[in-house]
Amino acid sequence: MNSLISVFTYVPVKNDVLLIVCHRDLVVSLTIASTFTGKRRGPPICYRPKQPAVDPLPSDGTMTFTVMRQLKESVEVQNQLRLDGKLCDVVLVCGNEKFHCHKIVLAAASPYFNAMFTRGMVECGKHEIPINNIDSEILGYIIQFIYTAEIKLTEHNICPLMQAATMLQMPHIVEACTTFLEHQLDPSNCIGIGKFAQQYGCFDLQKKAERYLLKHFVDVWVCEEFRDLTFDELEKMVGSNQLIVKCESEVYKAVISWVSAKFADRCLLLPSLLDKIRLCNIPPNFLKDQLNYCEILRKAPTSCAEKLTRLFQQMEMHTADAVAAPRNCLEKQVIYCIGGYLRQSVTNVEYFNPANGEWKRVADTLLPKSGLAACTILGYIYAVGGRNSHRRNEDLSVVDCYNPKTNEWCSMPPMRQRRNRVSVAVLDNKLFAVGGSCGVEAFSTVEW
Repeated sequence: MNSLISVFTYVPVKNDVLLIVCHRDLVVSLTIASTFTGKRRGPPICYRPKQPAVDPLPSDGTMTFTVMRQLKESVEVQNQLRLDGKLCDVVLVCGNEKFHCHKIVLAAASPYFNAMFTRGMVECGKHEIPINNIDSEILGYIIQFIYTAEIKLTEHNICPLMQAATMLQMPHIVEACTTFLEHQLDPSNCIGIGKFAQQYGCFDLQKKAERYLLKHFVDVWVCEEFRDLTFDELEKMVGSNQLIVKCESEVYKAVISWVSAKFADRCLLLPSLLDKIRLCNIPPNFLKDQLNYCEILRKAPTSCAEKLTRLFQQMEMHTADAVAAPRNCLEKQVIYCIGGYLRQSVTNVEYFNPANGEWKRVADTLLPKSGLAACTILGYIYAVGGRNSHRRNEDLSVVDCYNPKTNEWCSMPPMRQRRNRVSVAVLDNKLFAVGGSCGVEAFSTVEW
């Protein structure tokens, strides 16, 4: 033992031994060190293990490696073998095209092929297998995806690809197709995409298409697809609480448009559809114009015109019967804070979003204002009256309108009277300014 030790220099390091080799066999030297420290058991090793920073190594000192490029390189080789026609053991025949493939690769990518090659089916023993009901170009895209995990989607191949991927049980291609279609949603196609998704069991895409339709209803109902809806589909749509419109008159116009597209077949359905519209939320002047000028209403069953006439009379009298619950709005509801006073009148405008608890600054008002009133009409915000302390406490008659979509203010016709600390109300989409003051004079007057 002494003769062996004489050829090493031992340096203690935290209850371990660092060996500096002078000569002799390295493996032998580390075996001696391991025996010397009394810590490691097992076969000899040729290095001193690195002390882990946090987690200790497994008791046997092993490590597991995952080399992802190995998988990528293997897939690339498999695809090259396919392109070269080497080691291929099956040929897929589609129309006049033949695709040389490997059964194991197809089976790993598709439960359809897996069952074909492993469940004792007739095709299991065949070298050439016909693939029906799929276009050869589409099958080529799918085989390319199986070997490369890449696929190019266009508006021309998306539908047949989704059909073929559903048939061959290729969920990753179906997912890619649904993502593509989701990004293609448009007022002119959302109805068709929703039906297509329902047909192939893509229920997430179907729900997204339906939500898109309800949110963009005003743009959807003027498109061609809308006129091809069935009665049940339209009835469900106009009766939905989630339908988003600035004014219920848009829903009425959509129904009239649908009926007029095939009047002979649909005129008798109008009474049922009118029952689904929140007619009480339509401005009285609009109803009056429809009763006087709408040709479809004149030709429809008399019960339709009678219903609107009764409702118009109730609205004129502002009776309790002429009230309908508003639709639930899917868009965010926010609280606006306009103007105010901080040592002087300010132009600040910001809104609070209860959904996330955040305030956001938007375009300032055209003039500094305090003591103003505000209201909304058809999605626009109106700031009325107030006082501008920058102009020697000048009371204001100005009315400004804010468009949330463009984040812009514009001037509207002013009131007849300057009004500070005014109150406002909206009735039949008309803005009423009530009371207020100018200087020391308080008002009991109302204007609209």
